Amino acid sequence: MFTELLNDHFDEWTKLVEFKHVRVLQSHNALEDIDVAFVEGAITSDTEEKEVKKIRSVAKRVVTIGSCATTGLPS
Repeated sequence: MFTELLNDHFDEWTKLVEFKHVRVLQSHNALEDIDVAFVEGAITSDTEEKEVKKIRSVAKRVVTIGSCATTGLPS
């Protein structure tokens, strides 16, 4: 959902916000020194668990989007 919102206005937002890691929208990503990280979707594997823990370690704030990311339950 969040990606779809960015899709239509990504170029406009890049003038206002420094996107460091948006895997589906840009090819160069840096998972370091992040002010706010948005996480969407449930964590369903050990690999995803490690990835979200890495995100948490480099982000000042983490915002979950949707019921899966927020509660860990299926939608």
